[in-house]
Amino acid sequence: MRIAADEWRPSTMMERRLRDFEKEGLLCPHASSTQPEWITPPVEHREPNPPEGYVVSFANFHRHGLGSPPSRFTRALCHHYGIEL
Repeated sequence: MRIAADEWRPSTMMERRLRDFEKEGLLCPHASSTQPEWITPPVEHREPNPPEGYVVSFANFHRHGLGSPPSRFTRALCHHYGIEL
């Protein structure tokens, strides 16, 4: 199911908050300046449309351990049930 562009609200995520997530261990640190681990959406974005190689994620996912890479617990849970992310 695709959500229409007028139903999305622009992201309020800022690099400063993502850096805080990084310090808390909720995001991987940047390993490369040419292909950073994470990016913020451009200010003018209207709907989620990440560049190739990136996915849309939500802050609450990371706060609850559902970030990328998945936590050890999430991997164990998937293994137990025989499912993949």
